[in-house]
Order: sequence, then structure tokens, then C-alpha cells
Amino acid sequence: PAQLQQLPAMLQSGEAAVGIGMACMFERAWAGTAEYTGNAQSDIMQVLGMYDNIYGILTLDSSPYYAVEDITEKTVVASTATNLTTIKQLITAAGTFDPEKVDYRVMSYAQAAEALGDGNADVIILTAYPYNGTLDSVASTKGVRFLTVSDETRAKHDELYPANTMMAVPADTYRGQTEERWAPTIYTVLYANKNLSEDIVYEMTKTLIENVDEIALTHPSGAGITLETTQRYLDGGIMKLDRMHPGAVKYFAENGVE
Repeated sequence: PAQLQQLPAMLQSGEAAVGIGMACMFERAWAGTAEYTGNAQSDIMQVLGMYDNIYGILTLDSSPYYAVEDITEKTVVASTATNLTTIKQLITAAGTFDPEKVDYRVMSYAQAAEALGDGNADVIILTAYPYNGTLDSVASTKGVRFLTVSDETRAKHDELYPANTMMAVPADTYRGQTEERWAPTIYTVLYANKNLSEDIVYEMTKTLIENVDEIALTHPSGAGITLETTQRYLDGGIMKLDRMHPGAVKYFAENGVE
């Protein structure tokens, strides 16, 4: 998680040429807000949309919590630093209490899953779809329950936080999860330093889009690297043409994405 937060600065400085990141985090970095206040990373450019990373808000099967609206001020919510903003936004949308009153613990995914299994955390938030091996393990060994989200909370969340609109983790993605469960989404984008050559970015974009089936064999999220994903991200305001690297803009324009 710490490395993920450092990636915008690495791209800004040229230490990294390209990197995969969460669109909401990179937007904060580009604008110099929240954890990047006073340190805007204005030299990072979007390349292509990659995949939708849907969260799961989880508790143990033995927990008294069934819905996000059940979370109380005494509930311990364990999350990575990157996900802390997301869970606060969700509690804000639920409107049951001040999200700053929760006892948060910032942990890695593995630590959060262990804390939940040991009873040291009541609720955790992990990316759950397309796939999370850590979540699969704790679901199989401990038994977990995905918290539900009311229609009212979902609508309020999507109104307040359009960069993380909710999507559903399909039923039967994990053991014991027999119904789809809605949660905020992290939209994943490929980024590059603006000084990377147009030809390199063009060829990189072409190679990724035109070899998506092979990429998907290594991880199911790879199946999302399509023309349609980038078009959907542009249509939804997740990406913007004037923030895309010229090499990527050239490739997509040749293939009907605008």
C-alpha cells in the first residue's frame, strides 16, 4: 500500500516511466489534494482504462453486522491506507454517524484478513472483484459475510463520490457468497510520465489492447483491458482526453475511441 501511494511521485520524477494506479488516488495526486496536498503531481498522464476493482465490505459469519448501516462508532474497521478514504466515504453516505469516530486501523490486506479472523477487527474493506486471493483464503477458512448496502446509501454515495460509483461483486465469487453485493469501485488506469515518447506509448497501448486474451490468462483482471473499458472511463469522467498521453490518444482515435 505504501508503494502504491508513492507511485504518482515516482512517475512525476521520472523514476518510473509507467505505472498502474487507482484513478481516484491519481486524481488527488494530480490535483495536489488530500494526502498529496501541496505536492501536486502534474506530469502524470493517463494511458488506458484497465479494469474495475470492486470492494467487499466484510465481517465474519458470526458477527452481528449485516449491513453497512449497522456499523457503529465502536466498530473497528481495518483497512489499508489507500482504502481508508473509501470506507469513510461509505459511512458518510450511510449517514448514521460521524465517520471520524470509527476506530480505524491501517493494515495490509493480509494483516486485515488475519485481524478479522482473530476477532481483532469487526469489519474490513478489501478489493474483492475480479479476484482477491487473500479474501478467498479467509472466506474458505473462517467464513465471511459481505455487508449489504441500502438503495438509499448507494444512491447517496454515487451522488457524492462519482469517481467511485458502486458496482456489484457477482454472486458465488467467494465461498458462501450466494448473492451479489454492492460496494464502491476503484477504477484502475495505466499512467505514464508525460515525457515518455509518443511512439513508445502508442506501441505499448496497441500491444496491451491487442493481446488482452493472453494477458487475461495471467490474471482475470486482464480481461478488462479493452477499447470498451477506455471508452466507458472517458464517458464516465474517470479519464479525460486532455489528460491522456498523446501516444494513447493517437491509438484510440484510430480505433474509434473518443
